[in-house]
Amino acid sequence: MRRFLVRVPPADPPSSGAAVLLAYHGGGGNPEQYQPTAGLDAVADREGLVVVYPAGTGQVEGTFTWNAGPGCCGFARDEGVDDVGFSLSIIRELAKLHPIDTMRVFATGHSNGSMMAYRLAAEAPGKVAGAVGVAGTMQLPTVTPGGPVPLLHIHSEDDPRAFYFGGVREDRIHPPVSEMLELWASANGCGATGAEVESKMGIPGSQDDGHTARLLRWTCTSAPLEHWRLTGAGHSWPGHRISAARELVVGPDTKVISAAEEIWRFLQGLL
Repeated sequence: MRRFLVRVPPADPPSSGAAVLLAYHGGGGNPEQYQPTAGLDAVADREGLVVVYPAGTGQVEGTFTWNAGPGCCGFARDEGVDDVGFSLSIIRELAKLHPIDTMRVFATGHSNGSMMAYRLAAEAPGKVAGAVGVAGTMQLPTVTPGGPVPLLHIHSEDDPRAFYFGGVREDRIHPPVSEMLELWASANGCGATGAEVESKMGIPGSQDDGHTARLLRWTCTSAPLEHWRLTGAGHSWPGHRISAARELVVGPDTKVISAAEEIWRFLQGLL
């Protein structure tokens, strides 16, 4: 039995229905773990957005993965789980329970969840109005026949688990961020490279001292494409502090940007 959690904002939805954000947890995670760390509920309550936290699949309850493609991850990939179909069924079911605008459905996620958001965008572009991925590159070799889809990618060069410049860790393949952005630039009718439009630095003497974030934006004809390129941060969700024990596994956290707020900034421009 598949399941998902839903965060409904306190305000009444507009007459056209509320926009929806599908938020996919990382590999080995679950909705109950991801929801309080992502910071999306506060944004949703403030902006009138419905957030859905689907659960992946796995042999052990609570440590789930997504079938994001041939390179990742775990049980869901190995068993060929149809997570795109599951995601589309969530939207159909949610439309029966709450007034939503099915033309304003967006996807986001962390790590393996980021990969899943991109698979959904590539394989069901007519159902996804935009995607934002954090610390996980798309696992598909092409977006054809999908696209164009508005897309923002957030990733640190110093990520020790989802390698920014590409590589293999255990049984997981991480295509380079540049390779993925080239695919989406082509699908979205963009120029070859993005131009830096904003930069941020960690506060000197703070926990984020030395961290940087550069926002790159492409000139596109069909759909926007952006990328926050971080340094100093690890594999954690930007804007959320983690324990020292967790940091030993995923590298430093950062608040040089807030992933939740950047997701909303990008999506707001699409509404």
